[in-house]
Amino acid sequence: MRQLPGKAAKETRKMKRERKQQNKEGHNRVVTVAIPVCLAVFVMLIVYVYSATSKHRKWARR
Repeated sequence: MRQLPGKAAKETRKMKRERKQQNKEGHNRVVTVAIPVCLAVFVMLIVYVYSATSKHRKWARR
């Protein structure tokens, strides 16, 4: 079992199970929230840069 930081008691099976469950939930949150948000921001940045530097814009003044 793990020695808990700053404590004399060792980690019990129940504590280990709860810690693993919390880690799994945190990983699931990253997969379901953070990655799609980062991808959306990245795509918007690419679209903005493309539209700002494109010479063939439909709405550009001639």
